[in-house]
Amino acid sequence: MNTKLEDLLAAVAERGVLVWVNGNTLSLCPRNRMTPELRADLIANKAALVELLRARAIATAGQVLRGEFDNAQLALRMEIARSLHGVDHPSPKRALNILLARQNQSA
Repeated sequence: MNTKLEDLLAAVAERGVLVWVNGNTLSLCPRNRMTPELRADLIANKAALVELLRARAIATAGQVLRGEFDNAQLALRMEIARSLHGVDHPSPKRALNILLARQNQSA
C-alpha cells in the first residue's frame, strides 16, 4: 500500500471530489473543489494513481467472482457510498437502492 497515494486520494475525497479512471486518464468531479496544490499532486502522481485505482477495481471484482461476498460486498458498498457523498441527484441513489434490494432478495 502506498500511503502517499492513499493520503492524496483521501485529501481529494475530503473536498467532496470523485476520482475515477477513464481510459488512461483520471476524471474528477466537481473540478472546482480542487486546490491548485491537489491538482498538481494528482498530475505528478497520475500514472501511479491510475494503477492503484485499477488494482482496487480488479481486486473487488475478483472477490465477487470468487464468491467472497462478505468482504467484497462491504468494499463495494463503501466505495459506492464514498462516490455518492455530496450527490444531490436522486438517480444514482435510487439505482443503488434498487441494486441493494435485488441483492437482499437473492441472499
